[in-house]
Amino acid sequence: MSFSKNLSQLMDFLKINNSKLAKFVKVDPSLVSRWKSGKRSISINSTYILSIAEYIIHSCTYDYQKNYIYEIIKSHKDYVEEYKKNSDLEILADWLATYGTNSRNVPDSAEALSSGIINRISKLSSHEDSIPQPFDSMPEIAPGSAPDKYDFEVYAGNEGRRHAVLNFLKSVLISDAKEELYLLSEANMEWMTEDGEFLKAWAKLLEKIIEERHQVIIIHTVNRDITELYSILTYWIPLHLKGKIKSYYFPRYVESRVKQTCFIIKGKMALIAYENSDSNEPNRTFCYSDPVSTKVFENNFLAILSQCKTLLRLYEKENRDSYFNYWDATMSYPGCYHTIRNHLNPVFIDKEFIENHFSDQTSLGFYLNIKNVFSDKLDAFTIWDYVNLDVLEEITHTKTYRHPMGTLLSEGHITLKGEILVSYLNNIVKALKENPNYNLCFYIRSKEINLEKLNIFYKENSAATFNIYNRRSGKYIFLVLDEINILKTFDYYFEDFKSRIPSFYKKKDEVIKLLERAIEIVDGKAL
Repeated sequence: MSFSKNLSQLMDFLKINNSKLAKFVKVDPSLVSRWKSGKRSISINSTYILSIAEYIIHSCTYDYQKNYIYEIIKSHKDYVEEYKKNSDLEILADWLATYGTNSRNVPDSAEALSSGIINRISKLSSHEDSIPQPFDSMPEIAPGSAPDKYDFEVYAGNEGRRHAVLNFLKSVLISDAKEELYLLSEANMEWMTEDGEFLKAWAKLLEKIIEERHQVIIIHTVNRDITELYSILTYWIPLHLKGKIKSYYFPRYVESRVKQTCFIIKGKMALIAYENSDSNEPNRTFCYSDPVSTKVFENNFLAILSQCKTLLRLYEKENRDSYFNYWDATMSYPGCYHTIRNHLNPVFIDKEFIENHFSDQTSLGFYLNIKNVFSDKLDAFTIWDYVNLDVLEEITHTKTYRHPMGTLLSEGHITLKGEILVSYLNNIVKALKENPNYNLCFYIRSKEINLEKLNIFYKENSAATFNIYNRRSGKYIFLVLDEINILKTFDYYFEDFKSRIPSFYKKKDEVIKLLERAIEIVDGKAL
């Protein structure tokens, strides 16, 4: 790629505008525009390049952004030996200056995003406590601008809005009733992010509201930029695991000149702000506490909600039948089916053994439904199962297999051994030999691929499901994403995932040999 294309790609990925970069580099924004368009070239020895690289590194806010830039630097460093001792800043500057022609394996930004989502979800079930923890004490709220007294209160500027929002959240916490909150903001989020102390206070108060089981309904308005959806998901997914919260998104990607912010406590209070992108007037935030005005804004919010789609869904044991119906529907759509598991596919366990094992008839029915649907679909589309290699090592070393399927259904582990285990492995081998659509690969757990206590099921263009251990409840849950722009990134993720697996762990004939060797060991026939 040319310098202009590299620069444009990084600026778009990090959402850097011409003016901000120009201000940091100390040039006119029009020059940045000409660099991006290729109308103005730049010398490889220009001091501007080092400044550009510095600003790019400092602009990485989220993990997926940092990982993407790191992969570019690592690729350039690994390929060009002389850069081994250079700083990351110098290597990125050189990558820009030499137009990236010396690099290889530069990561795809879409794959980086889906990897980021998966890593974020994976950490929720690991020992890393990625869910924000409460502060030791309630945050002090700095004095804001005093509201003007009309029939409603008016707060001026970003500082006023922050003050109004904190008062809004505190009013929920001091309420004796369980409140229902409606949240919607189309405005530029700088009013939140420019004040670090406010962000801490906002996070703490909102988390406490959710923990105290107040109902929160939030509408995310998104454009076609996948990075915006990613930032929403990584922030809100942990909160979904903590309490009563429902997330929706407005699927019409229309850029409006007038943007609204709407925070409502049902029946009690409405915090409303409008921003006009064509106006230079300072913004105003209005606080209504009379029931008539509040009802008007509630109706407006619900009208928008009626046009929204669910951003993510959570299913637990109590509503797993609803999950099965959803999963069954997605399996009827065309497209490949990919799974990444910490266990072998349970549909190949003998039906008679499962019927004798499960004490809960609901769990048994859930399993049998999945088994039947899976069998029916084997002829309809390609299926790829990616299984942790540790599973095969456990079987060959212990001649038993503690299958976690029962844990997923709150029934505990299922121990397979002897004839039952041999029959299970033979069923998998038979499916591989007889059905060209079924594929099994073994992946090696590493620093880059560590999905402990997380199973992923992805139906192409339909849904991505994460079966995750919720440390808060001590149970497994199903978390489902089906926003189309998010789903597109998973195609890149699985393509990259498969490319990292050595051929002898993914070629069908080699995988069959590994399984047959395991059968011989379990059966006591191995030499």
